Amino acid sequence: MTKKRIVLDTNILISGLVLSSSKPQQIFDYVTENQILLISEATFAEIFQTFIRPKFDKYLSIEKRLAFIATLRQKAEIIDILEVITDCRDPKDIALRAIQNSKFKIQKYAMTEFQTLLMS
Repeated sequence: MTKKRIVLDTNILISGLVLSSSKPQQIFDYVTENQILLISEATFAEIFQTFIRPKFDKYLSIEKRLAFIATLRQKAEIIDILEVITDCRDPKDIALRAIQNSKFKIQKYAMTEFQTLLMS
């Protein structure tokens, strides 16, 4: 079976860490165990900058957050952005859109499709 190349939104990654055993965590686990998670340097930097914020101290220790970041770096395929996209409502989504338009064929799933995958 050919592995699919998948991009997960930053919010799924953050929610997955903060809410263990949640659907976002299950999606992250499924993708990293069965598919290929794609992430750009810009998205990785956004996740890192988000996770080191003190507001996350009440949810997880900095050590656990840094361990997740290290795991993410190890399990994800870091790819280059080949095209600049400027027509996004949220400037942080520019990196995600650029990955989607890159040379890689990317399979995107809706949350309900992931739930179906997780239940099978």
